Amino acid sequence: MTEITCRQKIERIAQALFEHGTPQKAAAALGMSRATVWRWKRKPEFQEIYGEVRREALSPPSSKLLQGSPVAIATLIKVMVDPSTPTAVRVRAADCHLGHAAKFFALVEEQGQREKADATKPTMPSVIIIPPVIPAKEDEIQIMATTEQVRHPGRSSR
Repeated sequence: MTEITCRQKIERIAQALFEHGTPQKAAAALGMSRATVWRWKRKPEFQEIYGEVRREALSPPSSKLLQGSPVAIATLIKVMVDPSTPTAVRVRAADCHLGHAAKFFALVEEQGQREKADATKPTMPSVIIIPPVIPAKEDEIQIMATTEQVRHPGRSSR
């Protein structure tokens, strides 16, 4: 019997969630409880892996869409500027063109913000520098807490 790694489990759950749309359906397809899918979804690496699954699945259709985009744009523009086209159709073509342009620019802006956030995200230092302790003279030492207060900080001394 082969052992499944944590990443493989997350990939299976992410794939099922992408294909089936809801945690309930994904859980049923995988033969596990909805709570298990929910717990795995809460793991920090899940969103990253789910994004990879989505990008991988949508990549071929996206490239075909992109290949057809110049023709679609040219068609919309041709319809918009052709005086023989009914006014309502020309307005609809213009509206469609502007709507898609707005979505495109929103996606570009969102991607830029995501990249900016990733660049400014604080990282945990790999080395923590602890300043040296300067020994105090015996008469300068002040006791700030008793041993009992250190062991049980919430208790008040009597």
